[in-house]
Amino acid sequence: MIIKTACALFTFVLCLNWKLYVERDVNEYFPDDIIQRRNVMVPSGSCHVSMDQLSALSTRSLGSTVAVGVYDPQTGAVGLAHICYPDSTKHPRFAQQSPGKFADKGVSQLVAALEEAGSDLENHSCIVTIIGGGKQLGTIQAFNHGEETIDAVREQLKHYGFSTTAEDLVGHRDRRVAVYGDTGDMCVVVNGKQYKLV
Repeated sequence: MIIKTACALFTFVLCLNWKLYVERDVNEYFPDDIIQRRNVMVPSGSCHVSMDQLSALSTRSLGSTVAVGVYDPQTGAVGLAHICYPDSTKHPRFAQQSPGKFADKGVSQLVAALEEAGSDLENHSCIVTIIGGGKQLGTIQAFNHGEETIDAVREQLKHYGFSTTAEDLVGHRDRRVAVYGDTGDMCVVVNGKQYKLV
């Protein structure tokens, strides 16, 4: 009984700390109009789709990872995927545990979630943005797979008939992003400065 209570207390504290950590990150880096929205933080290896026009889907620091934002003006659905690696076939065991971390799985998960929300993706009217894929650790190749991930994401988007509306890729800048639920506009934050990509 004591062990169960201790585990429950630990889980509660962990979840509370994570919530406060996420809120602090949003409050510190994003503009007021993002903070005032119902913010959904999208961790690496996951995706989220929302029909809530008052929401914002955001990421923490991208580094070499790639954020894929899709907005369907026909239905009002907005989605964000946070992808880390290019190809799941090179890491099958890891891909089984976290398929969304890989471009070939993460994009398909995002597409499936958008279709489940009612999007007809064959109309090709979606606003699509991709951001990230930077080089954050100099010449350490093991950690600099951003460009490979970008190429893999583009390939997957092309497979589903998407063309990108706007991109902000590679380089050494540390980006955070948020997608507005009502317009699909992508807010990018770099070194405390914000700008809208679309």
